Amino acid sequence: MKREEFEQHLSSGRLDLKTATIEVGELSKWPYTIGIYERDGLHYVYEIGERQNFALNKKFDNEEEAYEYLYKLILFEQKLENE
Repeated sequence: MKREEFEQHLSSGRLDLKTATIEVGELSKWPYTIGIYERDGLHYVYEIGERQNFALNKKFDNEEEAYEYLYKLILFEQKLENE
């Protein structure tokens, strides 16, 4: 999935987390964030925890794979929130 398609999922309200903010396109400094950003042609999926600890989940050289991974990660987090 490309960035535009992912952002459509976000704006539709289908991807909504109660416990974290979703950041697209830039590296956040705020706790409880799941996001993705691009630098030098690579796409980085990351999480920032309660104490602002940064965790790089995965890096991709393909935009579609990166956004698909982020999409599945958010769906998994939603599933955990609803259990």
